[in-house]
Amino acid sequence: MEKFSLQHVVLYGKHWYERTDDFWADIKKCLTADGYCGEYMTNNDAANVILKQFERIPSRHDNSISAVVFGIMEHEIWKCGYYTNSCKWVKDYEKLPEYEVLHAIVSYCLSSFCNLETKYWTPTAPDTKKVLPLRKGITKKHVKEMFTKLKPDETEASKS
Repeated sequence: MEKFSLQHVVLYGKHWYERTDDFWADIKKCLTADGYCGEYMTNNDAANVILKQFERIPSRHDNSISAVVFGIMEHEIWKCGYYTNSCKWVKDYEKLPEYEVLHAIVSYCLSSFCNLETKYWTPTAPDTKKVLPLRKGITKKHVKEMFTKLKPDETEASKS
């Protein structure tokens, strides 16, 4: 089986990168680092690339059609980290965005990528120069420990 090709999108899903307030800009930076022209993509284009890769994951419960359809519903998607103004239990929920189906789909996929085993993707060190900074709490030491199979010059590129 050919391995998954969205390494930086997977790293984003696994919370290695700091997330900004512009979800789609973050996704497009990750896609650019993964060899796509993310800077020229529409949100639909970006969602399509991610969804196509999601479909390549070997069959599991979370990528069955019923799990996806139920999982992206407005009252369920918060479980994947996508909070909208319908999440009345969140402080200042009125300031949260309205539900957007594409955002929900990509958030669901990212949540699934979070659990993706290394036999299905080729881990690569986060690229803090071209993509996004490391998430707070992740140090250069964490990066080196996690990505020990990489050449030293590749881990140097991931320093913040």
